[in-house]
Amino acid sequence: MEIPTEFKDADLEVTVTIETVTPTVNKTPEELGYPSDFFERTAGAFQDEPLIREDQGEYEIREELA
Repeated sequence: MEIPTEFKDADLEVTVTIETVTPTVNKTPEELGYPSDFFERTAGAFQDEPLIREDQGEYEIREELA
């Protein structure tokens, strides 16, 4: 949850609304907000050399929390 900075250090009342959502199953790309040919144009689009995950280095040793 993001709270605007003008509410910093203020007491706030929060209301949570629970609503059912329409499942996205069987919706067209247009109904989901994509152009009609989006998936055809982008599927397999990364055709450069393979991605390589470089060495991540050593994980720092931290003090245990009490």
